[in-house]
Amino acid sequence: MKKLIFVIMLCLLTSLCFSLVACEPTMEDVAGTYYAYDYYDFETGYTIIDGRYLQLNSDGTGTISSYDSFAERYYDSTITYTLNGNKMTIIKDGNEALPINGGIKDGVVKLENQPYFCKEGITNPTKKYNGIVYSIGLDGNFEVAKGSNKDLTSVKIKSKIGNVKVTSIGYAAFLGCDKLTDINIPKNITHIGAYAFGACTRLEKIIIPDSITEIDDAVFYRCDNLKEVTFGKNANNIRRSIFFDCDSLETIIVSPNNTNYHVDDNCIIETETKTLAVGFKTSVIPSDGSVTSIGYTAFSFSSLDRIVIPDGVISINASAFLNCANLENITIPESVISIGERAFAICPNLTDINYNGTIEQWNAIEKISGDVSGWDCNTGDYTIHCTDGDIAKGE
Repeated sequence: MKKLIFVIMLCLLTSLCFSLVACEPTMEDVAGTYYAYDYYDFETGYTIIDGRYLQLNSDGTGTISSYDSFAERYYDSTITYTLNGNKMTIIKDGNEALPINGGIKDGVVKLENQPYFCKEGITNPTKKYNGIVYSIGLDGNFEVAKGSNKDLTSVKIKSKIGNVKVTSIGYAAFLGCDKLTDINIPKNITHIGAYAFGACTRLEKIIIPDSITEIDDAVFYRCDNLKEVTFGKNANNIRRSIFFDCDSLETIIVSPNNTNYHVDDNCIIETETKTLAVGFKTSVIPSDGSVTSIGYTAFSFSSLDRIVIPDGVISINASAFLNCANLENITIPESVISIGERAFAICPNLTDINYNGTIEQWNAIEKISGDVSGWDCNTGDYTIHCTDGDIAKGE
């Protein structure tokens, strides 16, 4: 009896192994012609793009058609490609320094910065559930794709479709869903693409789960109603460009278990480097030595009107206060030794820079100059107030 049970179990395991192996695509499986599809709207789905295609051969070679916007024509490039499960890497024209990453499943190919490519005979790369569009992602799993129903008010993203995980919220997935007030992000999600919630959901509060490690630029672009964002313990690339034009944002929370960042007085600080990564109108830069650098674009496009940089900060990086249209007054400590290009560019109302050092010390600060890239290009007619006198703009 035991022997019979063992044989049955062995047969079941063998069958399972064969079925798992069969799920892995092969060069022979994927060979064929794939046509590019672009999203039109939720009801009509995706439509074919004339002139765009992807040819995959069973020997790992192929051709991809790309569009040259300057010449206004399509041109073909030879490629080689490799498969690793459902992940795909394409090298175009032998340029190994610039691989194109992608995923493939069920006759649909998704590549970085490319539309969906559907194998000949497939006319729609998407699956739709409860007003949300899903398709293959760059990792070979599913992603929430661009083009969900614009009338959505509440969203619960699926964690799986069949046996395949949903691991990302793709580029512009909920762009323009201006009735959306609530979203539940499952723990499978590891990546949120650019403009995912842009222009402009009605979200006031969002929790980024611990599973998410990668967040692209402009995820919350023009989310005018967004007041509070919580980041999980694994977020590792928090930066200002995520929050462009989020004027209502008041509170940022970062998990106390996050070893990359912490929050102090509404400043997001990169803990190890002591760099202020993101600041807001309500931010107060801590003076306890936990910040020694104002990061790239840290306050750019924010609505703050004045800010005090405490003693101990040694660098103000490029574009740190770029396009702060309301900025009038800033205090800079004598500890600062460098100010990067366009650090205060396009701050038209800047009138007073209070420098806690002498004129000689101010002049010794390393600064990028120039009409286009200069630290103070396109600013108001400010005056620098030093401890031993004033300096007018241009002096």
